[in-house]
Amino acid sequence: MYDCLIIGGGLAGLTAAIYTARAGLSTAVIEGEQCGGQAVMADLVENYPGFVGSGYELAEKTEQQAENVGVEIIYDEIESVDFKGKVKKAMGFENSYEGKFVIVATGAKHKRAGFQGEEDFTGAGVSYCAVCDGAFFTDMEVAVIGGANTAVSEAIYLSNICKKVYLIYRKGRLRADSTLVERLNKKENIEVLYNTIPVKVDGENSVEKLITDKGELSVKGVFVAVGFSPSTSIFKDVLELDEYGYIKTDSDLATNVGGVFAVGDCRTKQLRQMITAASDGANAGTVVAKLAERW
Repeated sequence: MYDCLIIGGGLAGLTAAIYTARAGLSTAVIEGEQCGGQAVMADLVENYPGFVGSGYELAEKTEQQAENVGVEIIYDEIESVDFKGKVKKAMGFENSYEGKFVIVATGAKHKRAGFQGEEDFTGAGVSYCAVCDGAFFTDMEVAVIGGANTAVSEAIYLSNICKKVYLIYRKGRLRADSTLVERLNKKENIEVLYNTIPVKVDGENSVEKLITDKGELSVKGVFVAVGFSPSTSIFKDVLELDEYGYIKTDSDLATNVGGVFAVGDCRTKQLRQMITAASDGANAGTVVAKLAERW
């Protein structure tokens, strides 16, 4: 049994682990895919104090820092939990785990845009990560769907390796930060298509065209960046969630179940950024460390 189980290895979970481990608590981070969460998809991080570089680099450094202070990182997919007793249990695909305290840091996953063929062509031209898959479309024409920070950032990144980038947004004005929009406007090979809705992707074995309500675009790749939804399905009947599926917490990041906390993008909050994820982790880790003294 661990003093603290952390479900999810994004920046929030890793930061919480650093704080609990440094406080002398045996700590395990259970991650189903890759440590770093959404951060690894960021080509350039400019708003994290003291760091400028790729999100992958930031995630890698944070993971290494956690391991250096004694955090055990376990790769397993948690399928169910039992938080009823004083000892909390998490059942994974490989093993089951027990902890005195649990910090949920499962983050959020990409939303689908909802156009025809999106699911069928995922991995064959439809992608949710420009940094991950952009190189496959070098010197090709691609489209990015969305109008907020992620979409604009991905369009800018792709403009450096692709021949032409169409940024497709359903409204008449982008929602991205002004600094990102300024950078976007300087890119001659990015064309923004406002008030446009993607309808369908088509092709033989991979994407060859994107059909919108305004016409047809000959593109080889379509990058979807229309937001996120919380990865909280396994907690539906265990923790209190808001109407959108995010975990409700108090100011100490505590959930409605004693000994269970939630941090990062999976919880109800105003701002979801790397810096706020780390802040959540630091706060929850500190609270858990204090509570562990009298467990």
